[in-house]
Amino acid sequence: MRLFFAYDFDKESLHKLILLQKMYLSSFKNIRLTKEMNLHLTIKFIGEFDDYQLIIDKIKSIDSINSSNINLTSSIITAFPSIFNARVIVCKFDENNKLNKIYSIIEENLKYLNIKKEDRDFVPHITLARTNFPIMMKEIFFNKENFLINRLKLYKSTLTKNGPIYDVIYEF
Repeated sequence: MRLFFAYDFDKESLHKLILLQKMYLSSFKNIRLTKEMNLHLTIKFIGEFDDYQLIIDKIKSIDSINSSNINLTSSIITAFPSIFNARVIVCKFDENNKLNKIYSIIEENLKYLNIKKEDRDFVPHITLARTNFPIMMKEIFFNKENFLINRLKLYKSTLTKNGPIYDVIYEF
């Protein structure tokens, strides 16, 4: 099954993210806005892995660092892989030491299960939209906002013709 670690946002933060989508992205052509129920902050995409209990057992140590209720800030909407070749439009969050520590713990512990470490640096973000084909865009700046993420969760992702379906397997 396809697995990933992610945080959900509190209701107020979700409302802010929906407003960002409406205010800044609704006029874009050839993009698909992320549905509200699918807005989350991915920490680590694992991919196909059958025994999720092994993953849970390896990551349980994260409970000792209080991985819940993390405050994030942002003031920019940008794109991956770049604004000149945008495929994914994101709200990029400022550096957060606690979130970086959690990411490092996950990466370090998953290597013992032969789950490959990321080749690129961790950039905390939330996907607001995806493009149907690469586009050029300008970065969009807004007044700095605070966002709250709740509990770290292990999700199962099922791809369907109507989009992905996410199911929580475990909450830390």
